[in-house]
Amino acid sequence: MTTEPEQRIGAVAVGVIVQDGHVLLEPMAKWLNTGLMWRAIGGFIEFGEYAADAIVREFKEELNRDIEVVRLLEVYENIVTFDPASGPLDVHETVFLYELRFAPHDRPTDLEPLASYEQDAPAGEEHSAAHWLPTSELLAGEHPVFPPTLVDLLAPLLD
Repeated sequence: MTTEPEQRIGAVAVGVIVQDGHVLLEPMAKWLNTGLMWRAIGGFIEFGEYAADAIVREFKEELNRDIEVVRLLEVYENIVTFDPASGPLDVHETVFLYELRFAPHDRPTDLEPLASYEQDAPAGEEHSAAHWLPTSELLAGEHPVFPPTLVDLLAPLLD
Protein backbone atom coordinates (compact mmCIF):
# COMPACT_ATOMS: atom_id res chain seq x y z
CA MET A 1 0.00 0.00 0.00
CA THR A 2 1.44 3.34 -1.08
CA THR A 3 0.75 6.40 1.06
CA GLU A 4 -0.22 9.52 -0.85
CA PRO A 5 2.05 12.43 0.07
CA GLU A 6 0.70 15.15 2.34
CA GLN A 7 0.65 18.37 0.32
CA ARG A 8 1.65 21.78 1.70
CA ILE A 9 1.69 25.10 -0.10
CA GLY A 10 2.82 28.37 1.38
CA ALA A 11 4.80 31.57 1.23
CA VAL A 12 8.18 31.67 2.96
CA ALA A 13 10.59 34.46 3.90
CA VAL A 14 14.27 33.57 4.28
CA GLY A 15 17.37 35.64 4.67
CA VAL A 16 21.14 35.54 4.65
CA ILE A 17 23.77 37.59 6.39
CA VAL A 18 27.28 37.80 4.94
CA GLN A 19 29.92 38.79 7.48
CA ASP A 20 33.70 38.55 7.34
CA GLY A 21 33.71 36.22 4.32
CA HIS A 22 31.09 33.87 5.80
CA VAL A 23 27.36 33.27 5.29
CA LEU A 24 25.04 32.46 8.19
CA LEU A 25 23.01 29.33 7.35
CA GLU A 26 21.17 26.70 9.37
CA PRO A 27 20.83 22.95 8.89
CA MET A 28 17.59 21.62 7.44
CA ALA A 29 15.18 20.30 10.06
CA LYS A 30 16.19 16.75 11.03
CA TRP A 31 12.62 15.48 10.75
CA LEU A 32 12.62 16.16 6.99
CA ASN A 33 15.15 13.31 6.65
CA THR A 34 17.31 15.04 4.02
CA GLY A 35 20.71 14.39 5.53
CA LEU A 36 22.87 17.41 6.29
CA MET A 37 21.86 20.27 4.02
CA TRP A 38 22.16 23.98 4.74
CA ARG A 39 19.41 26.54 4.17
CA ALA A 40 18.82 30.24 4.62
CA ILE A 41 17.17 31.07 7.95
CA GLY A 42 13.47 31.91 7.93
CA GLY A 43 10.03 30.44 7.83
CA PHE A 44 6.42 30.74 6.79
CA ILE A 45 4.77 34.09 6.27
CA GLU A 46 1.67 34.44 8.41
CA PHE A 47 -1.65 35.55 6.93
CA GLY A 48 -1.70 39.35 6.61
CA GLU A 49 2.05 39.65 7.21
CA TYR A 50 4.43 41.16 4.68
CA ALA A 51 7.44 39.03 3.75
CA ALA A 52 9.93 41.63 5.04
CA ASP A 53 8.14 41.70 8.40
CA ALA A 54 8.10 37.90 8.50
CA ILE A 55 11.87 37.62 8.11
CA VAL A 56 12.43 40.09 10.95
CA ARG A 57 10.04 38.07 13.14
CA GLU A 58 11.62 34.74 12.17
CA PHE A 59 15.14 35.87 13.10
CA LYS A 60 13.85 37.15 16.43
CA GLU A 61 12.02 33.86 17.11
CA GLU A 62 14.79 31.54 15.94
CA LEU A 63 17.97 33.39 16.97
CA ASN A 64 16.62 35.94 19.47
CA ARG A 65 18.37 38.71 17.53
CA ASP A 66 17.22 41.84 15.78
CA ILE A 67 18.05 42.21 12.11
CA GLU A 68 17.61 44.83 9.42
CA VAL A 69 16.47 44.10 5.87
CA VAL A 70 19.01 45.33 3.33
CA ARG A 71 17.13 44.30 0.19
CA LEU A 72 15.02 41.65 -1.49
CA LEU A 73 17.38 39.49 -3.55
CA GLU A 74 15.01 37.11 -5.30
CA VAL A 75 11.57 35.54 -5.34
CA TYR A 76 11.56 31.89 -6.41
CA GLU A 77 9.62 28.66 -6.02
CA ASN A 78 10.51 25.32 -4.47
CA ILE A 79 8.53 22.26 -5.44
CA VAL A 80 9.99 19.28 -3.65
CA THR A 81 9.11 15.97 -2.01
CA PHE A 82 10.56 15.08 1.38
CA ASP A 83 10.44 11.63 2.93
CA PRO A 84 10.22 12.03 6.71
CA ALA A 85 9.40 9.09 8.98
CA SER A 86 5.85 10.44 9.28
CA GLY A 87 5.25 9.84 5.57
CA PRO A 88 5.94 11.54 2.23
CA LEU A 89 5.46 15.30 2.04
CA ASP A 90 5.04 17.37 -1.13
CA VAL A 91 5.91 21.04 -0.62
CA HIS A 92 5.26 23.97 -2.96
CA GLU A 93 6.68 27.22 -1.62
CA THR A 94 6.98 30.73 -2.94
CA VAL A 95 10.17 32.03 -1.34
CA PHE A 96 11.22 35.63 -0.69
CA LEU A 97 15.02 35.70 -0.24
CA TYR A 98 16.47 38.73 1.56
CA GLU A 99 19.91 40.12 2.20
CA LEU A 100 20.03 41.05 5.88
CA ARG A 101 22.35 42.49 8.49
CA PHE A 102 22.24 42.32 12.25
CA ALA A 103 21.01 45.41 14.05
CA PRO A 104 24.09 47.16 15.49
CA HIS A 105 23.21 46.15 19.06
CA ASP A 106 22.83 42.45 18.08
CA ARG A 107 25.80 41.98 15.73
CA PRO A 108 27.91 38.99 16.83
CA THR A 109 31.50 39.84 17.66
CA ASP A 110 32.82 36.51 16.34
CA LEU A 111 31.89 33.70 13.98
CA GLU A 112 30.81 31.20 16.62
CA PRO A 113 27.59 29.25 15.88
CA LEU A 114 24.38 30.92 17.06
CA ALA A 115 21.91 28.79 19.01
CA SER A 116 18.65 28.40 17.15
CA TYR A 117 15.41 26.56 17.63
CA GLU A 118 12.68 25.80 15.12
CA GLN A 119 9.51 26.42 17.15
CA ASP A 120 7.24 24.28 14.97
CA ALA A 121 9.57 21.27 14.98
CA PRO A 122 8.05 17.99 16.12
CA ALA A 123 8.27 17.14 19.82
CA GLY A 124 11.75 16.06 20.78
CA GLU A 125 13.54 17.94 17.99
CA GLU A 126 16.88 19.08 19.33
CA HIS A 127 18.10 22.63 19.38
CA SER A 128 20.30 23.34 16.41
CA ALA A 129 22.69 26.10 15.57
CA ALA A 130 23.13 28.52 12.73
CA HIS A 131 26.70 28.35 11.42
CA TRP A 132 28.94 30.75 9.57
CA LEU A 133 30.05 28.87 6.45
CA PRO A 134 33.01 30.28 4.50
CA THR A 135 31.92 31.81 1.20
CA SER A 136 34.87 30.15 -0.56
CA GLU A 137 33.64 26.71 0.54
CA LEU A 138 30.07 27.47 -0.54
CA LEU A 139 31.25 28.63 -3.97
CA ALA A 140 33.38 25.47 -4.29
CA GLY A 141 30.31 23.31 -3.60
CA GLU A 142 31.73 21.88 -0.36
CA HIS A 143 28.43 22.22 1.53
CA PRO A 144 25.10 20.84 0.24
CA VAL A 145 22.48 23.59 0.26
CA PHE A 146 18.72 23.81 -0.19
CA PRO A 147 17.56 24.68 -2.69
CA PRO A 148 20.47 23.53 -4.86
CA THR A 149 20.40 26.92 -6.62
CA LEU A 150 20.93 28.87 -3.36
CA VAL A 151 24.64 29.53 -3.98
CA ASP A 152 23.85 30.81 -7.50
CA LEU A 153 21.22 33.15 -6.03
CA LEU A 154 23.77 34.41 -3.49
CA ALA A 155 26.73 34.66 -5.89
CA PRO A 156 26.62 38.48 -6.13
CA LEU A 157 27.03 38.68 -2.34
CA LEU A 158 29.80 36.09 -2.16
CA ASP A 159 32.40 37.59 -4.51
